[in-house]
Amino acid sequence: MRIILPLAVPALVITALFSFMTAWSEYLVAAVLLQNTNLFTLPIGLKQFQSNMEVAWGLYSAGAVIVSVPVVILFMFLSKWLISGLTLGSVKG
Repeated sequence: MRIILPLAVPALVITALFSFMTAWSEYLVAAVLLQNTNLFTLPIGLKQFQSNMEVAWGLYSAGAVIVSVPVVILFMFLSKWLISGLTLGSVKG
């Protein structure tokens, strides 16, 4: 545990980050499966700002910023382990 886990932490962190980002921004499966508007995910909720003739760009962009905030916060929190994983395999001389 003391040898393998410190080496595996950067890979586990990047896997967790990518998994969270994929689940957070998932659109296609939710668009097909969800029929109740109370259960819509955030990307489908953003899609509701579009209509056939116009797009509420102000609401759409504000919603996009709000949706992206948790991903940015998670990335900033995990960036310490991401950077350490990049420098862990470097040659020191």
